[in-house]
Amino acid sequence: MTIEIYFDGGTRGNRICIVRGNSAKYGSKKIRALRTKQTNNQLEYSALLWAVRSIKIHEGISTVSIIGDSELIIKQMKGQSMVKSKRLIDLYEQVVEELKLRNLHLIFYWVPRTENLAGIELDKI
Repeated sequence: MTIEIYFDGGTRGNRICIVRGNSAKYGSKKIRALRTKQTNNQLEYSALLWAVRSIKIHEGISTVSIIGDSELIIKQMKGQSMVKSKRLIDLYEQVVEELKLRNLHLIFYWVPRTENLAGIELDKI
């Protein structure tokens, strides 16, 4: 089974959002406000980590398309760019560790903000 998960983090309200599904059919959406102030990129990684942790190992999922509007995060997860910021290294490593635990085929996609379902949900708040 293949699923799509959109992720986004926004500094307005220090919120993160994940949407499972696609534009034709939302499976679920979740929004969370974080207590500690974070940079935009930290919020993006926090949303990605939350998205990955939402994938339960026993769900029978083989492929996950992870979709976001942060070109930096997508390139780093694809191995096209190094994680240099000390603020992001720990979050990046947590995401990688969670992905290893799930042993999934992953496809990372960058989309413009206007096509990121999670970003659209954050904009509604």
